[in-house]
This record gives sequence, C-alpha cells and structure tokens, in this order.
Amino acid sequence: PLTKDDLVSAGCVGLVKAANNFDPFRDADFKTYAYIRVRGAVIDELRSWSFTPTGTNKKLKELAQVYQQLEEDLGHLPSDKQIADSMSITVDELYRLYEKSRCHNFLSLQKQGDDGVGLGDMISDDSEDTPSSRLDKQELAAKLTEAILDLPERHKQVVVLYYQQELTMKEVAEVLEITESRVSQIHASAIFKLQSKLKIFCDYE
Repeated sequence: PLTKDDLVSAGCVGLVKAANNFDPFRDADFKTYAYIRVRGAVIDELRSWSFTPTGTNKKLKELAQVYQQLEEDLGHLPSDKQIADSMSITVDELYRLYEKSRCHNFLSLQKQGDDGVGLGDMISDDSEDTPSSRLDKQELAAKLTEAILDLPERHKQVVVLYYQQELTMKEVAEVLEITESRVSQIHASAIFKLQSKLKIFCDYE
C-alpha cells in the first residue's frame, strides 16, 4: 500500500530536481518554484497508484447515488446513519468508504484542472490570485461557502480548523476534545458531502 514514506520520498526527489533545475537569474522565487516541483512529484506518485479496485468503485458509485437520492427525498443533507442504513452497512463501514472516496477523489479535490482551483485552496486563507483563475475562484468560493454552511456543526468545525486555521488532525482533536481517529472520520464525511454538493465526483465506472 501507498505510505507516507512513499510520498515523502517522492517529494524529496522533486526538491532535488528543483534545486538542480532552478535558475536564479530568472524572475522567480526558489520557494515558489520548489513548492510547485515538490507538489507535482507527490501528485505524480499518487497518480501511479490505483486506490480503488473495481468492487470498491461500484460501492462508491452506489454511495454517491444513495446520498443524492436521500438528499432529494429529505430536502436536506442526510446523516451518516441514514446513509449507512440505506446501504445496509454499518456507520463504521460507511466511514471506511468515505476514506476510500477521499483517496479516489484526491486529485480532483486538490486541483480541478491546470487553471482550476482546488477545494483546499478555497477553504484556506490564501490571498494569492491571478487573472486567469479569479472568476472561477470567486464562483467556486461562493458555492463552497454555501456548502460548508449546510454541513453539520461538528463537520464545519473540523473543516474550518483543518483548512482555514491549518491545524493538524491531532491539533483539531485537542481543540474539539475528541480522538484523532474521530476527526479523520468527520473530515472524510465532510469532504464527501462537500464533493457531492459541488458535484466534484470522479467517474466510478
């Protein structure tokens, strides 16, 4: 399985390449240049792995369909218990499915396209802007803000603390006085709900 060490190694390779290829005479800051190369190396490593086998893909597709149907029937976001019951699985099994969904959708979540804006960019307090992305960023930010406000209170807290305040999972757990594993579960659930609300779903076929 893909491990944290695999990603760290990929990032180190990207950093070495950045150091070797950086031209100090060009109008660019090394920190920015290195960040782009390291991030690219990590994403390339992720792309080389297959997170979800066929059986899981079908389950994820079922999850998306069940969630959307429940939201339509109820007129509001369904609870995790309601989703699990509709799929005839336990809540713990649903959380594991959320985690797999988060891995499956990682790239689309972080970056929707070469000139797109990722969910993390929208939630984080990032003042950097470019003319080419300004309009898309404003539109997505408005939709994302609305989607976050619709989340259950604890989900909103985790999202804000993790993305906007840039706390680690461990720090979020300390603030909310819950376990780190529970924070991870809530985070995965929140991300799935935001993806569903914003229609940022990968094809599970």
